[in-house]
Amino acid sequence: MLNKLMTIENKDRRDMMYKIMIVTHGNMAATLKETLKMFTNDVDHVCAVGLDEKGVENFKERLEQEVAKCYEKDKGLLILVDIFGGTPFNTCVLEIKNKYNNVEIITGVNLPILIEGTLLRDSCLKDVVKSLQQSARESIVLSEDLKSSEDED
Repeated sequence: MLNKLMTIENKDRRDMMYKIMIVTHGNMAATLKETLKMFTNDVDHVCAVGLDEKGVENFKERLEQEVAKCYEKDKGLLILVDIFGGTPFNTCVLEIKNKYNNVEIITGVNLPILIEGTLLRDSCLKDVVKSLQQSARESIVLSEDLKSSEDED
């Protein structure tokens, strides 16, 4: 009985989890999604779209197709883009953020942020973006700084 309840509870939690969309220049989005598989086998909640040599109009079409597959109003959508002010970011703001509810966009996508965003999917999306922003700041470390703190010990 307990196992059945846990299965139902886990299913209910999965039904509440937001989706993640990675949007970048080139094939970086697809590569990040593929790399995420090294840390978790469950990447069904992740969509990836890259702006390639086919141009902006083709990119917009593919982005809209992925949003149609990914977006569920009640769950929310976390969009991780590469560069603030770049075409992928601007397109996401104009084509997604301004048209859909419960969408958050974070720039500066990297693997640690993608992993953390995946691990926090059962949390409130608004809280997650604040946590990811802080984690991004803390994830950039100079090796010189590590050496200095080791020398002090």
